[in-house]
Amino acid sequence: MATFPPGGTPILWLCGAADKIPGMGSQLANYAFYALGAVAACVWAIIIVRAWAPAANRRGGFWELEALMLIIGPATAMIVAFYPPDAPGMLGSVNRALMNVSYALAIGAIGRGLIHPSKKTGGLVAAIALYYLSLILSGIGGAVPGGFTEAYWLTPLLVLAFLLSPGFTLDWFLRMSRLAIRAIVALSLLAATFVPEIAFNLEEKRQVFGIPRVEGITQHPNVFGIIATIGIVLELKNASKGRAFWLLVMGSGLVLAQSSTAYIATLLGVLMISTRFTRRLRLLAALTAAAGAILAIALPEESRKLSALLTEDALTKMLNGRVEIWDAALAGFRQSPWFGYGPSLLDEQYRQLYLPNFDAAAQAHNQWYQSLGGAGIVGAAALIILLLTLASYAFKARVHTSGLSLALLVVLLVRCVSETPLRPVGASTATLMILIVIGVLAAANREINSLPSAEDSDDAHEPAPVRAVIPTRR
Repeated sequence: MATFPPGGTPILWLCGAADKIPGMGSQLANYAFYALGAVAACVWAIIIVRAWAPAANRRGGFWELEALMLIIGPATAMIVAFYPPDAPGMLGSVNRALMNVSYALAIGAIGRGLIHPSKKTGGLVAAIALYYLSLILSGIGGAVPGGFTEAYWLTPLLVLAFLLSPGFTLDWFLRMSRLAIRAIVALSLLAATFVPEIAFNLEEKRQVFGIPRVEGITQHPNVFGIIATIGIVLELKNASKGRAFWLLVMGSGLVLAQSSTAYIATLLGVLMISTRFTRRLRLLAALTAAAGAILAIALPEESRKLSALLTEDALTKMLNGRVEIWDAALAGFRQSPWFGYGPSLLDEQYRQLYLPNFDAAAQAHNQWYQSLGGAGIVGAAALIILLLTLASYAFKARVHTSGLSLALLVVLLVRCVSETPLRPVGASTATLMILIVIGVLAAANREINSLPSAEDSDDAHEPAPVRAVIPTRR
């Protein structure tokens, strides 16, 4: 009878045991694996051509984008949670195959978008391209050139695939976004029930009702918390009968994640889309959120004093320990002010020099300091342009989306204060958040620009001119 190692699970044990089967690493086993992959590819090709693609078109979208959202969201999260992608073995090969499929799907979607350009999103495309170009330039002209990871190429392709794809509807995109978020949160809560050694973060002492922080199938409780926040915002704009149930699921995930950032983002996000508030109150909330974000970014000393004053406040918990990381990130900026330190900012070697007491701080925990330290003035300018462009598109779509565009923007801005959501991380739940924000803005603005203008509407209802009747002599 098989016995599992302490702290192990049947799934992990089977994954490890599969690699120890005699002959598994032989050439014959490799051929069999590739043959199974080829058969699976043929089966999926038939399914796509005969069923998936036509159904996606009827829903108002494209099958490639539906596949990408499922891969980036629950599929990759499950594999990473149960089996690290860099570990050898069968699931590692499956994860590599999913990445290759993501490349193919993204390139295909971009190609179709270039043939049939999407209307009225050129400014957003330009801002996104400029931002990722600044990251590439940091790896060329930065203090430490190189250091590129695969995420630096895959992430821009994924984002541009959704931006350049023409014609998908906002309703379709919201349904797919809810599906991906629901799968992640539901699977995370199930993992907390049945696979607690994977789902709970025991490195931190924080608890609620005696329950440790839950990260589920995501990489960290803070990621799980912001995913639940986005789920709440999306479900509030959902008119289906199951909305109450899914709001309960998302709320449970938010509470169990115990993320102060997610709590603040949820409060401000709900404020943006709540119909109880007037337009002035919504504008006041947006200005308050923006002012708080600017204060935390631009005035670290004042933020430090505020942290000392409000020792038990949620904002203090959100900023706790991050100021030292921000100071360390600025050391990279000083080495090369124009292009920053480069993509390897805050890697292991960098932390040994400038942040020896924070082994896990692999990023600046603030988008401004990450861009400034890693990509310098060029990267910081590109970040400002991107955020201003996102704000412009969100404000323009606020009526069409009933405030959802502003809610998602506020969630992203709050996340930028304590994390680096715009840092390229490849196919992951963090990238899914960016895709949801950008996808909603792109789809909403396309639909707004496809509506008849006020002048066209007036002309359509204008009565035809009355011609003068010239009497004729009989």
